[in-house]
Amino acid sequence: MKALPTARKTLPELYSRRHECCGCTACVFECPKKAISMEVDEEGFLYPVIDAIRCIGCGRCLKICTFKLRIKTAIDN
Repeated sequence: MKALPTARKTLPELYSRRHECCGCTACVFECPKKAISMEVDEEGFLYPVIDAIRCIGCGRCLKICTFKLRIKTAIDN
């Protein structure tokens, strides 16, 4: 039996620049599929990385993120 082609999903963008993430790990613990892990960057800081295979695109990581909420609130005001 042949596997059906799957549609490409868009991964959530947890941050576009490093200063948009404080490394609090809230997104890691909110993910129902354990698709987010924290990895150390070249300066020794932890940042979230999404596993594209495990991610289901539910957006819970974005909803829990205090930085995303702050950015959205600033834009809305």
